[in-house]
Parts: sequence; structure tokens; C-alpha cells
Amino acid sequence: MFCGLVLLAALGAAVAQLKTQCEFVGFLDSSQEHPVAYTARCSPQPEGKMDVCSKLELSPCLANRNGQLQASRDSSTAGFKESCPSCHIDADGWTLSCLCKRMNNQYNYASIDLDTVIYLQNDGIMACSGTVAKQLSECPYTRIGAPPVFSAV
Repeated sequence: MFCGLVLLAALGAAVAQLKTQCEFVGFLDSSQEHPVAYTARCSPQPEGKMDVCSKLELSPCLANRNGQLQASRDSSTAGFKESCPSCHIDADGWTLSCLCKRMNNQYNYASIDLDTVIYLQNDGIMACSGTVAKQLSECPYTRIGAPPVFSAV
């Protein structure tokens, strides 16, 4: 029993790295050409420089369980995009919200905190349920939030 609690505590600490060691860069909802993907610039160490950019395909990470998004235990139970066709990330870059189909064929909105799904490997590359992100040599620039305000001269 004690070993199980220690393992759960360690796993919880490992998963809660996204918000503390990463900066959200971008989100790509799926299309026929591109899978749904989450891009972030992360640090291999807590409070370190966020200079490791990686792009994680989210389909193996999540499952739709009767209209609710949940972390997938392994890639064989994943594949939420077939039943959650429209998704977006909140302005902070941490919460994924999707329109998901329930078992009664009705749709509802479901959200999940990606900090409970994505973890970092020792090298700062994102991963989830056995899937490792692709490291990018250059992180794309993304403007998040309201457009900048320019003053007239």
C-alpha cells in the first residue's frame, strides 16, 4: 500500500511539469494533412532556461469516455479526435476543450488540464502515455492573446 502511494505521488509530481517548466507555443487542431498537436518550449530542469522545443501529437494521449476527455493509459485506448471533431486551447495554453460525442450520439463540451496528461522526459521533451514528442530545431513564433495596441504617432 505504501509503495503504491509513493508511486502515485511521484507520478503526480512528474506530470505537473507542463505549467512550471514549459511555455505554450502553439496548437494545431487536426486536419487530413496534420494530426492534432501541441507545441511548447520547455526546460529540462525546474527553473531552467526554456530552450527545448517539441511538438506532441495528442491523439495517443487522450480518450473520449462518453463525452469526457481523459488521459489515455496507453496508445491502444486513445484516439479521441474521431469522436471530438472540434478542439481548441485556452488563452493560457494549458486547457484543451473539445466538442465530444457521447454514447447517446449527443455532443457536449469537455475540457482537460493538459498538465495532468503531458509530462517531460529528462531532456525536456514532452511525452504522454508512451508517446514522445518530436523535437523541433526551431520553435515557431506564435502570438497568443489580444492583438498588440499601437499608438498613432
